[in-house]
This record gives sequence, structure tokens and C-alpha cells, in this order.
Amino acid sequence: MLRDWIEFAGRRPDEIVVADGGSPQQEQDMYRQLFDQGLIDKLFVQQFSHPENTRQTCFAQEYYAGIMASGDYLLYWKPDTLPYRVGHEGWLQEYIEMLAGDPRLFAITGSSPGPGFLGEASEKFWCLQHTSENFALVPRHHHASAMRLCYDFWGTGWRGVNPFARIGRVAARCMIESAWDVYCRKNGLHVLSQKEDDTWSVFHTDARGEELLRLRQRVRNREGMDHLYNRATPRFELGDTAPRPDVP
Repeated sequence: MLRDWIEFAGRRPDEIVVADGGSPQQEQDMYRQLFDQGLIDKLFVQQFSHPENTRQTCFAQEYYAGIMASGDYLLYWKPDTLPYRVGHEGWLQEYIEMLAGDPRLFAITGSSPGPGFLGEASEKFWCLQHTSENFALVPRHHHASAMRLCYDFWGTGWRGVNPFARIGRVAARCMIESAWDVYCRKNGLHVLSQKEDDTWSVFHTDARGEELLRLRQRVRNREGMDHLYNRATPRFELGDTAPRPDVP
């Protein structure tokens, strides 16, 4: 999956950061091999038994991943998200230039056009006020400003009050996305998501292991993809050909 994302980006990023929340030893050994090979530049790992290794505290390693990165633009992606493109060779530079040229643009995202949907921005992009960590390009200065909403919670060692708990349990667990969204709305910023078709898609799967590899192959073969384009979750049911509701 790491090599797929490098291929999707069109080049090796200047820096690759991996934050692991406490995978079994075999997976952490794989990360260390990739680190020794130079494919990973910065690696964060913790013990499988660490108390932060829970579904409800996954925000911790996501926070660490962002503050470990040093680039002016942060390209977030998750390894259970399947990228695909044919053509679109200069997309990454195009995205960077768009972000640099529009101070009201918070991020360019993908994999879920549902939450915060505002309609069409152009023939190529949807407009949203939601940024998905599954795939997002965010200017560092915006990310750093948004993370100030989380600073006090981090300062307690994650034992204080999650600033998004009053919104709900999902908002608390998805702390980084929640901070992005609140910051975006407070400052009147918007987010773009590229429309999907046979030449471009980013699918979040919630799968791992052999199941993830099976879905990866189906996406690369473009087997029955049409009904999955420009849809919100769940989209990992690649064998499901039932009609999906249009983007709200």
C-alpha cells in the first residue's frame, strides 16, 4: 500500500512518516525493515498493550503523525484506502498550487464526498467543509492552527477532557478531523474533493490483510466500479452492485 501511494503521488514524497498505534510484532517488524531500507523517514511505534492502542484513542497516533512531519504541505493517507489514477500526472503539483493561490482553501481531500457537502465547485471538484484523513493535502500552517484546538488535551497526556466529546463519541475519536472541520467552519474556509471516474478514485475500505489485497486488485482492474464513484460510505463492498444514493 505504501508503494501504491508513492506511485499515485507520482514521485517519492520528500518525507514519509508512519505512525503505528500498536500493531502486532510482525507488522512492526515490517515497518522497521522499510525504515532500514530508507522507504520510511520517520517511524512512530508503540507497544501493542499500550493504553492508547484502542479504537477510541486512535487520535493520539494521528496527532503524532502530523507534528512529526516537517513539510510545508502534509499529504495524509491511510493504508486501508485504495488510490487509483490513469493520467492526472501533475495532480500533486496542481493541488499545491491551488492551495498556495487561494487563502480560503483549507485542504483538498477525497474518499468521502458526503459529510459537509456544499455542492459543485467546478466541473472537476466538489466543495465541502469536511476533510478526510483517509486522503488529504493540507498546508502545514492550516494544520498547525487547527491543532491548537487540541493542545490542552495533549498537554494532559490525553487524560483531560477531549475538546470534541461534547459533540459526540465519533467526533472525539476522530479528533484530528473534528479539529480540521471546526477550524474550517470558524474561519469560513472550504475544502475541495476531486470528482471520481474511471481514471481517478480514492476508496476507503476498513479492510486489512488478504481482504485489503483482494479489494486492491478489484480496484486496479476497475471491476464494477461505476456505482461507487462519488458516493459516501460504505464503499468497501465492491461486490455490491445495488444502487447507491446520489451525493446529498
